[in-house]
Formats: sequence, C-alpha cells, structure tokens
Amino acid sequence: VTASTNSKCVSTTAAQVTGVIVQGWIQLTVQTTPDGDPQAFPFAASGTATASPASFSLSDGATQLVQVPLSPTGGAQTLQLDEALVPGWVSAADVTCTNPTGGAAPYVTVDGASRRITATLDATNHGAICTVVNTKLARVTVVEQSAGGTGPFDFASGTNGLPATFTLD
Repeated sequence: VTASTNSKCVSTTAAQVTGVIVQGWIQLTVQTTPDGDPQAFPFAASGTATASPASFSLSDGATQLVQVPLSPTGGAQTLQLDEALVPGWVSAADVTCTNPTGGAAPYVTVDGASRRITATLDATNHGAICTVVNTKLARVTVVEQSAGGTGPFDFASGTNGLPATFTLD
C-alpha cells in the first residue's frame, strides 16, 4: 500500500477497503570511521504518533526501518530519531538524508551536532533514507618513565580532546 494512490484491486465503488494504516518511515544506516568498528550506537525514536521500534542500537553497516503511522485523515506526522553520544567518538555525527528515490528530502531536518533527525511525514513525503557516519576519536597514551628519579612531571596539551594540563608521578 502506497500513500495517496488508488487501490489496484477494487473495480467498483461498492467494494471498499477499511482499516489500512499507511506507515511513514525512516530507513537508517550507521557507518563508522574507521570502517568496520564494532561499536553499537543507541537510538531513541519518538513522534506525534507511536514510533516503532521506540529504541534500538546499530553498529557499522547495520540498517533499521523505523515507522510511524500516517494520519488516515491527512496531515503530517513527525518522526524523530535521536542517537546517544558514545564516549570515544566525535560529538557531532555526519548525517545525510534523501527521499526514497535518492533526491533531496526538504521535509527532513538534520542536526548532526545534536545527533537528531526529524522528519515531517505525510502522504506525499512518506519516507526517507538516512545515513549516520560516526567518527572515532584518536587516542593518545602517555607513559612517564624516569631513569632513577621520582616526582611529578607536568604535561600540557589541550588539543584534540586532551586535557589542557595533567601530571604524572
């Protein structure tokens, strides 16, 4: 069943189909940089109607279809997906969304800084295909060694996620 189309199997007006609810949807895929990282990223789904599933997790290359019932009387339904920030990953995600045929989806708002996708879905704009790219933070390990001496050694950095200063004994 596709929104805003006539039934292909009803030849008379005497036969009517009732009780069919068309779903609006977002098909969401997660990618990681570096590619293939096994980290799972948790998502919460909400909307002006009950989203299904309401929560899920995706790892690199995995896809989830999230649905919300469209209004049977017309009008729009909102479907919102929020990704939780996972420690060790860049705080903003790179998010892109297209319509089902691959074109622009102006009815979808993307906020990579908040890791949020909000789609306003209706019979005309009933779905979106979105990809979230999560980038792993670089890790630096500092090991202090001294040749026979003991005491504090001060380090200063403050870039690339490191603290501005720290001390090792």
